[in-house]
Amino acid sequence: MTKQKAFRVVVVILIILGIVAFLPLPIPRIQTMTGTCLRHGETVEVKLYALELRYLFRDPKLYLLGHPAFWGFGNGFRMKVDGIEERFALPGGDGPVLRDFPTALEDSSQSAPGEFRNFSVYRFFSVGQSVELIQERYDVVTDAGFDHWVMKQRLYPEADGEPHLFALSKDGDTEAVCREMSAVIDRLEG
Repeated sequence: MTKQKAFRVVVVILIILGIVAFLPLPIPRIQTMTGTCLRHGETVEVKLYALELRYLFRDPKLYLLGHPAFWGFGNGFRMKVDGIEERFALPGGDGPVLRDFPTALEDSSQSAPGEFRNFSVYRFFSVGQSVELIQERYDVVTDAGFDHWVMKQRLYPEADGEPHLFALSKDGDTEAVCREMSAVIDRLEG
């Protein structure tokens, strides 16, 4: 191989590596998750319509997709708690970034990078004739495969009572979620 051919091969390899490093791999995330509230016993169903962009050297990003007929607020994340449907959106700024969720394990070490990831969703609502809006936010922690979720509710301003803590799975097996994500559940309960 001549020097000129070797140089061309090196340039082509560098261009391919540059494309792989900076352009994301799009992964559609269209799934239904079912489970229960670990504190109150309600049944919950979540429908997620999203596009995950995976980068080689950066945290992946999650973008909610709207229903084709209504590209409106919160159509990509729908949740039914005991049959009552609510729609949520991703927060702006860093909200759509799927970050590593370091969790303390039983042997006092931390979970492996990428083992658990998290993102948040929110919605605003008012109670009765109140002018004050309440923000309901869920912090969602997933396993690396996006098959098991734990969701913790937060209300701003805070309300009386214990917030929801949902365990969800693609196949509805909440016992498997509790087993495999016990370190996450223990941390969120505390």
